[in-house]
Amino acid sequence: MLLKKTILITGGSQGSQAINDTFLRCLPKLESLHNELQIIHCTGEYGYETAKAAYKKNEDGCICL
Repeated sequence: MLLKKTILITGGSQGSQAINDTFLRCLPKLESLHNELQIIHCTGEYGYETAKAAYKKNEDGCICL
């Protein structure tokens, strides 16, 4: 059983939009580690669709809340 490291990004308000955007831009750099990571990204209502599309594009195993 492979234990994965977890990255948790929380931000559900307008002030966290910069954090969400910055992390989503970093996704391609994390692609080589996708077997070693699980990403839980809590965006809130405002950034949900953008984050969902970014993870789908990068085919990362993530939970987008």
